[in-house]
Amino acid sequence: MAFFGGSPTFLDPGRKAFRELHQSDTCKQLTGYASKTAENFVSVGKSALKVVGTFSQAGYEKTRDKMSYKLGTDNFLPLFKEEEQLKQKKEEEFHKKFWSRGPCPDVYPQRSEILKQYKAPQDDSYPLSLKSGKNVCMIASKMETHLASKQDSNPITMFYFSGNRADRHNSIYYVYPYLERFMRIPARIFFMSPYDIVKEEGAKERYFPLGGIVEIAEIMYKTMGYIKTKYGYERPDIGIGHSFGGITCGEMFKHCKVEELPRVMCIGSTPSSISDSINSFKWNLGPISIPYLIEMIPVAKATGWATDVHVELDKFVRAHKEELQKQETTIVCTGVKEDFYFKDANLINSRKVKDLQKEGRVVVLKFDFPTGLHSERGHHDLAHQHLKEGFLVTKKEAEKEEAEKESETSTSEPKTESTVGFMEEGENVADTLVRYSLKEHKMREVTS
Repeated sequence: MAFFGGSPTFLDPGRKAFRELHQSDTCKQLTGYASKTAENFVSVGKSALKVVGTFSQAGYEKTRDKMSYKLGTDNFLPLFKEEEQLKQKKEEEFHKKFWSRGPCPDVYPQRSEILKQYKAPQDDSYPLSLKSGKNVCMIASKMETHLASKQDSNPITMFYFSGNRADRHNSIYYVYPYLERFMRIPARIFFMSPYDIVKEEGAKERYFPLGGIVEIAEIMYKTMGYIKTKYGYERPDIGIGHSFGGITCGEMFKHCKVEELPRVMCIGSTPSSISDSINSFKWNLGPISIPYLIEMIPVAKATGWATDVHVELDKFVRAHKEELQKQETTIVCTGVKEDFYFKDANLINSRKVKDLQKEGRVVVLKFDFPTGLHSERGHHDLAHQHLKEGFLVTKKEAEKEEAEKESETSTSEPKTESTVGFMEEGENVADTLVRYSLKEHKMREVTS
């Protein structure tokens, strides 16, 4: 027998038997069955992997949504909690009394005239489709003068983006100074709050934006566009974002073109960013025990609750500086020197905003008050009629403050103080913003 150049000859009978077996019908049936079984097994495996992937994705989304809801209700939108809603009953009752024809505490001197000049607030519903594929409906409270309904009246249009303690049922404290100043001209004020979003038109239950500030900003931006289409104006005249509303405006800069931005845009009582506010305020994390510095920021970013207002403002202004000037758009940042909630994260103290101010690209209005006039904790939420020119931090004080805080080499850009001269003597912020908006709107006041 040979082991090299061929196979051992004693294996020939076995080979012959194997060939016969392989060619038999039984073997072919067994082979086919085995092949089919293997294919089925692979198919089952693939299906199993798809199921696992689906459950993994669903599990991730469920976990993310839970974290978003927890983070959002604890720190950004407290009125989604029943106990916090109950605290707003007094504000809601006062709001109802103001717009009723009945008796109301004599807090606002022009109430009776406002009731004559304005229609009762109306809820306007705007169904929207979002990038995520969700469909929601924004309910904006519309307050308009009777003059706004007249043909060719060209009414002034204002948007108010609320803080996290107000909705359309208790907005009077914030919009009153503008109701007063617009009552003799054609005007429409739209008040928008994240608490006034529902799943669909006609629904009563509030919709919680699990996509965080990112989702809210998209909703507000698209609502502005919807309203523009409905009423046919060229562009809004005034936009005001207060506190959480200011954060929302910061995120909206990612969506807006200059021609879509209000002619006068005011961002007030707003943090420079969610990240910067970490050390300036003790956030309520409830049972979450992981240290805030480690836990909060990545969770906020993953769930859409983190935005850098000063960064987005800076990017928008620098990217569109010529267009902003051409379109005569004024961006105003207001705030108080001692903001209880954003002590070390105040937008008006941001390095980026200060640089924009020095270059004359934004107006910064910083106010300070005697402690006996307004408690320091209450400075953050002061309505615009209380932010008066007499309490404005002057140019001299601002320069002294900057000299103490900044090194001499911090910037080589020329200093320009856009704050001085922006407010006239005796004005409050509402007076100033309306004066500038009327100037740009080219509309004279109508006497009653």
